[in-house]
Amino acid sequence: MKRLFIAIKVHPDASFLAQYEIIKESLRANKISWVKPENFHTTLKFLGNVSTDKMGEIKNELSKIQKPGYDITIRELGIFGSRYKPRVLWAKIEDQDNTKHLALEIIDKMELIGFPKDRQNVVPHLTLGRIHRLHNTAYFHSKLQRVKKSFLLTNRIDAFYLYESVPVGRGVEYRILGKYPML
Repeated sequence: MKRLFIAIKVHPDASFLAQYEIIKESLRANKISWVKPENFHTTLKFLGNVSTDKMGEIKNELSKIQKPGYDITIRELGIFGSRYKPRVLWAKIEDQDNTKHLALEIIDKMELIGFPKDRQNVVPHLTLGRIHRLHNTAYFHSKLQRVKKSFLLTNRIDAFYLYESVPVGRGVEYRILGKYPML
């Protein structure tokens, strides 16, 4: 069994990384699992634990997707969860249409081979950290307000990827099992 997901890569530039380090440093007293910059991605479809004999079907369906490349802009921070109990800190993909269309096509292809559609809407985003415990929720929100609009990154999306998520020590490593270039 392999734990699989399909995603686009996000390549941070120096300015984005500097802002990321600022927010990490300002929130270091809290228990937050920060995503390593080399693991930055936007998940299009989470497949979960998949038997290796299903790999051929997955790769075959993904290779049928023909979409043109496009640019994304990442701007502004947000949270998933409630204001009182935020669970995920993320950066918003501003121009979501192309990413949503790609995700929906992938979701449809995966449904054809037995992976049910998710009940949630597609919300393209870049996860920055998973929040386990905040020492001061008001302080957390005040920090977000100060920096939330300073995050800005533009990336060219010219491929999507099939990833395997592999536990390594206390973290996780993402291994690329397939690259699917866009037109």
